[in-house]
Amino acid sequence: MNESLERRFLSTVRRYLVSLPFDVKVLFEAKDDPDLDRRAREVACGAILYVLTPRDAVGEKNIIGYVDDVVIVRLTLKAIADKGGDGAQPFRDRFAEQYEPLDDALACFREFLGSELYDWLASKIDGLPKLALRNKRVGAYMDDEENAEDLYEQGISFQTDFEITEELLADRFKQVRPVLDHLRQRKSEEARKIT
Repeated sequence: MNESLERRFLSTVRRYLVSLPFDVKVLFEAKDDPDLDRRAREVACGAILYVLTPRDAVGEKNIIGYVDDVVIVRLTLKAIADKGGDGAQPFRDRFAEQYEPLDDALACFREFLGSELYDWLASKIDGLPKLALRNKRVGAYMDDEENAEDLYEQGISFQTDFEITEELLADRFKQVRPVLDHLRQRKSEEARKIT
């Protein structure tokens, strides 16, 4: 594999691992933005549930386990822009820091992960509105004030407990093979559950 591409991928993922808690806040903003079309808001809410689902160890114990979350968040930002209707451009403008590098980040992910893994992750976007967390589906978190408040509290807990820093990544996130192995294993496990 191309060393330059590996370095670019690791650098891009590092940046987004550190910013993941803030990126989740951006998804909350999209979920609650009345100017975005409902479909875009549902995708944003589903992405929040995807990130908050406790399949990954919290903090530094499983850095690699958050790589798919990083990619899903970026794909969700693109979906919000594509499906957000009239409110999409103002949302993009409001969160220019996330949107300006988005195309480059997605191109890097696609090139590095290849069609097998990238397309598998991209295929999850349409299913995000069907996700559930704590036995509640996206609609419940969007349409019920008490459930929305509960989801917000879960988001705050995630942000508080998230311990991945640039310093930690500099020491422990240096190789791409474990990332690829992890994603292939997750894809394989999902395929087994479906069959």
